[in-house]
Amino acid sequence: MLLRTLVPTVGVALACAVPAQAAPTWLDPEAPFGDVPALDRDAGAAMAPDGTIVVARFAPSGELEVRERPPGGPFGATVTIPPVGLVPRPLPNLEVLTGADGTAAVLFDAGNVRYAALRSPGGSWRAPAELALAPTGPGAAAIAPKGVLWTVSRNPGEPGRLFVHRLAPSGTVRSTPLPAPPAGSEDLTGVIAAPQAGRVRVAYLQRRTTAVGQRCTETVSILSVEVGAEPPALLDSHEATGTFQQGVCDRTAGTIVGPMLLTATGSDGSDTVTYAVLRLADFNISTLARHRSAGGMWPDPRTPAEVVSAADHVPEKLLAGAVIVVRGGADKHVNRRTAYGHWTAPVELTGLFGAHTFEAARTGAGTSVFAWVDAGSRNVVTRVMGADGSLGAPVTVRRTGTALLAAGGDAEGNAAILYTEPFGYAARLLLSRYDGAGPRPAMPRPVRDVPMMPRLPAIPPPPQGDRANPAGNVSIARQLRVRVVRATMR
Repeated sequence: MLLRTLVPTVGVALACAVPAQAAPTWLDPEAPFGDVPALDRDAGAAMAPDGTIVVARFAPSGELEVRERPPGGPFGATVTIPPVGLVPRPLPNLEVLTGADGTAAVLFDAGNVRYAALRSPGGSWRAPAELALAPTGPGAAAIAPKGVLWTVSRNPGEPGRLFVHRLAPSGTVRSTPLPAPPAGSEDLTGVIAAPQAGRVRVAYLQRRTTAVGQRCTETVSILSVEVGAEPPALLDSHEATGTFQQGVCDRTAGTIVGPMLLTATGSDGSDTVTYAVLRLADFNISTLARHRSAGGMWPDPRTPAEVVSAADHVPEKLLAGAVIVVRGGADKHVNRRTAYGHWTAPVELTGLFGAHTFEAARTGAGTSVFAWVDAGSRNVVTRVMGADGSLGAPVTVRRTGTALLAAGGDAEGNAAILYTEPFGYAARLLLSRYDGAGPRPAMPRPVRDVPMMPRLPAIPPPPQGDRANPAGNVSIARQLRVRVVRATMR
């Protein structure tokens, strides 16, 4: 009798309860260009702060196509960007960018030229403009708050000097050289931080080689400059010595600075620059960083740099908020800079087999989204790091992926990733969206009865088999990983 009295009471309580906030989740994938063949690597995507998603691709016919998805709506009609006079490269280095004001840009290489097509907020796509010398590396372009696209590259007229190029919404391109390097020095590669209206900050590498007979000394400096507003600031420098071999300095002692330079500006205006160095005495690789607070000065270059990782890792992705992804071979680790100026220990991100292709993005809510195609299973896997630094469990959003192409986030904590999967003898583009607030549940229907469910026996986990990777295999894998990383540093 008592049970019959309690059950309706429980049902009424459940029916009247306020639905709890749903957990963040990945939504079912969609094909932004439909079920049509696509080229495996010739596509890109970006997510604007308001949630608009812009996807671009080179179709198998060679046309550059763009589709946009407004927040909460379906993808719009396909827009074809007018062709340029040069034939795009086999790997055109396609990149999609979005700005805080709603501006979007599509960049690609054709011949030795980097082209860019702009779309102002609420406007139409313009014909591509010649922007810079191709190729450019990751982080070499960004959109300023007022819709101006900036990029940094070498200049054919002065190959030892970097230039910044500014593409205005009107289509006008203006180029400005970085300060001239000292005699005997040359600029190597540069990256752009979040630009402000009318100005931009560039971090770059500069190399100086001196010789006495057959002996040579190579010094690589890490510099930062706000173009047109200040002289370059020296962040760090490293020296290696050796002998000339066929006109090239064969470095045998000292430290070598790797080519992967990254920079990011946090929401608070602070700046971070990261880079890798190889110590030739013991072939140890470390990832180092320099950081300055908003409006502050860079640390004295004579003081030791911050150590991000000393475990044979090189930097791969640096996100706003000083969250960094480092790699050793195919595997990825993630760590972040704390408010006290220390970097947390690297945490394994991608698992045993590592990532075949990898992307990452930061959202306006302070979360970081990581996505990759697993090198072992070929699944498309994601993980999300909370604003507090807690790292969520891996989530498989699709099986049999072939390449992870892009990741982006909006101001509210939502995200999107673009990838390909097999499609007959070709590939198909898919987009998966991450709902940072989770699906909004409907109000529950009144419950009249709560049937008792029997307790089911626990299901044992499947055997791990070879995936357990015995200790001997781990040792061999690490040796191979270190060799691969060191090869990239040379």
